[in-house]
This record gives sequence, C-alpha cells and structure tokens, in this order.
Amino acid sequence: MHIPSMSDSPDQETRTRILRRTHEEKFGPGPLRLARAPGRVNLIGEHTDYHGGFVLPLALACDTWIAFRRAPGRTACFHSVDFEESVAFPLEENPSACRGHWSRYVHGMAAVLRETGLGLQGIEAVIQGNVPMGAGLSSSASLLVAAGLAYLDAAALHLEPRALIAAARETEHVHAGLKSGIMDFAVAVHGRGGPLLIDCHDGSVRQVRRVPPGTVLMVVQSGVKHDLASSAYNQRVEECRTALEGMNRALSLDLASLREVDRDLVRRARGALDPVGYRRLHHVVEENHRVLEAVNALEAGDARLLGDLMRASHESLRDEYEVSCAEIDTLVSLAHTVEGVFGSRITGGGFGGATVTLVRKDAVPRFRKILLEGYEKAHGRTADFMEAVPGEGATVRDL
Repeated sequence: MHIPSMSDSPDQETRTRILRRTHEEKFGPGPLRLARAPGRVNLIGEHTDYHGGFVLPLALACDTWIAFRRAPGRTACFHSVDFEESVAFPLEENPSACRGHWSRYVHGMAAVLRETGLGLQGIEAVIQGNVPMGAGLSSSASLLVAAGLAYLDAAALHLEPRALIAAARETEHVHAGLKSGIMDFAVAVHGRGGPLLIDCHDGSVRQVRRVPPGTVLMVVQSGVKHDLASSAYNQRVEECRTALEGMNRALSLDLASLREVDRDLVRRARGALDPVGYRRLHHVVEENHRVLEAVNALEAGDARLLGDLMRASHESLRDEYEVSCAEIDTLVSLAHTVEGVFGSRITGGGFGGATVTLVRKDAVPRFRKILLEGYEKAHGRTADFMEAVPGEGATVRDL
C-alpha cells in the first residue's frame, strides 16, 4: 500500500502513465475519461461551515484522479493505486457499514446519487491521488467529488454544482459518519486558483485576492493521523447545538443556527450557558469575524494583519474549541519564533493533521530548518512540508 505524502508525488505525465497502464491491466484496453478534484487548505474559518458561517479555503494543486469508462451492466468496479485494492458492487446495493475502508466513499456516493433518482451506469475506474491523507487537506472530499463526476459522466448525466456539493456532503454524513459542512466540497467544485470566501449559509462563493506579494503559504504535516468520525468532531457539532438551544431558552429566541448569533447575544447568554457551551459559541462567532477581517487583509495586501488573525484563530481553536493537539501546538509555536513568519494555525478538522503558515519567501529555508529540528526534538517525528500552490476546481476530460 502506498499512501501519498507531500514530498513524493509523481508528475502529471507519470500519473497519466500509471493510470493508463493500471486500467488496461485491470479492465482491458480502450479510451478513458479522467475526473479530477483538488484537495484544499483552509486559510482561516475553522469549524464554522457546519454552522452556516464563513470560510476562506484555497484549492490546492494536489488532487484525486479517477480514470474511468462506462461499462455494460449495473456494476461499479474501482481499483485504488494507492491502496493496491479493488472493489466491485452492484449499483443498486447499499454500502456496508465498513466505515474504515476507502471504498465507502465511492460506494456511498453511488447510493446517494441513486437515491436522488439518477439512473447510473456501470463503470470501470482506477483511482490515484496525491492529496496527503489524514493531514486535514480534505482528501476524502476530493475523492467524493471526483467519484461523483465520474458516475455522472459515465451515465451522460449532469448535476448543478450545488446539487453535486449536497450529494458529496450527504455521502460523508451517512456513509463516513462525519457531520461536516459544505466547505470541502464547495472548494473542490469551485476552486479558481486562489482563496475563496464561501458563505456556508447561502452557498455563495467569491474570489479573493491572493496572499500578499513576497509571501507564501506553507503547509506542514504533523504526521499525526486523525479519523474525525471517531474523534471529537461530531461531539463539537452536538455541543454547539446544545449551547444554541440553551441560548434560545435563556433569551426567548428561536435561532436556527449559529450564523444568526452575534457578539452581543453571546455576551448576554453567557450566564445561562455552561463554560464549555460558551467557549464553543464564542469561537464560532469570533471566527466568522476573523474570516471577514482576513478577506479585508488580503484585499489590502496586509500580511501582518492576516498573520495576526491566523494566530488568534489558532489560539481560539486550541483553547475554546479544543481541537488541537500537542504536536500541532509545537509546530505553531516553533513557527512563531521564526523571523519572517506572520502567522500560523492548525488547518482542517483538527485532532492532528497539518498547520498552515504565512511566511516571507526568503524566510522559508530557515522556517523549514527550525521546524524540522524543533519538532524532531520535541516529539521524535519528522515534519513534512509543502507550499500551498493554488489549484483549480473539479473537471472531467478525455485522458
């Protein structure tokens, strides 16, 4: 089994050759189509999307590729190059409950699309990805969106972007057990080579200016793998729901989501909330404000303000939402000792994964050296580095 990391990804020509050769070995020769969808790094706006809030993610150049063709009958056949495994299942069959296996995503996506009334066709497909797994860079959403496009294209069907995003999210809810928001799927579909301000209440997307000239975003993988479905992620969703109910009772309100909660309401309800509920709500409300301030910082080219917001976001995620861990906190602390670093924070769902850091280009070598040495000394682990090169949204084309 080969699990992609940040440092060992083959180039596009090599990936194409691998997919063609593997598909011919597994299914025989013939023309192929390619569905692809990117991973993402979230610049700021964490744990706000499932509350209808604001997020500021960036589609990455790393992505999931699915080489496929329509097949006779009603059977879906997938082979994963990275896991060196194959699966086949009737399209009418509901997925089993094996939530620890990669096939739950492709099988679950077929089930959700079928339940919307779409008549899918048989498919023969090979998957290869270079989105690091377990790094908080949304490898699962990348796979789900690519699989959805492959199913639709093989059956000569079309879904509007909102419907595809909704189907991918439903698949993750039902078949992966993660009560996520729309962010990962929306940026996979709408990626435009730069940061996107996504309003998770109405689904609107706006392109935002890239990071200030002379700076880069560096992603540092901690090597701590997370399984969000078995972590406290869903617990946070429930804690916020309970806190919102308590706020509604205390203030005689009928708010449907935390998107409707402002700073004044959080302040007024503090005495009626338990300390945990207050911290969760306070993080979400303040993080929404930080996202909008970060957009202004990007538009103004203000790296210092953007970095300060990233620092504040991490502190809130660490102390109020409590989704960080010792390894991630070490990477963030080390980053903030480097001259030329503006701000660093955890990115993704949390409980491990990666950090994202805004740093001057000329400071990157020293940044890498200090984090490599400090992280090894503190935790006996090797950090993995990747520049967050912007990528484009999902596509389907001939291979």
